[in-house]
Amino acid sequence: MKLAKGELGHSVLFAARFRECVDRSLFLPQTGLEAGFPRQQRLWSLQPLAAARTRLGFPLFLESVRKCLQDVYGMPSFHRLMADLQTGKVSLIQVSTQTPLCLG
Repeated sequence: MKLAKGELGHSVLFAARFRECVDRSLFLPQTGLEAGFPRQQRLWSLQPLAAARTRLGFPLFLESVRKCLQDVYGMPSFHRLMADLQTGKVSLIQVSTQTPLCLG
């Protein structure tokens, strides 16, 4: 989990989620140009992101981490699965097939 959090802060996914959190919190100055210039919006959000990285307890940083780990990666479900594997509630069976399995 610590490795995921450490690597997450420098990913494109994290930067996008951080931009969403910043935008939602109205932390960025509203100029009326955001809708037409997404590149400019990304550049404006770099400054708060750089500031947030120096303070890991920064609320927007924490919310972005939560959104990535819970909403995107599903870490709570992953932890439940690992616990179920450890207790034997879920078993893991290795299977080899000659052709790829189509689930769709």
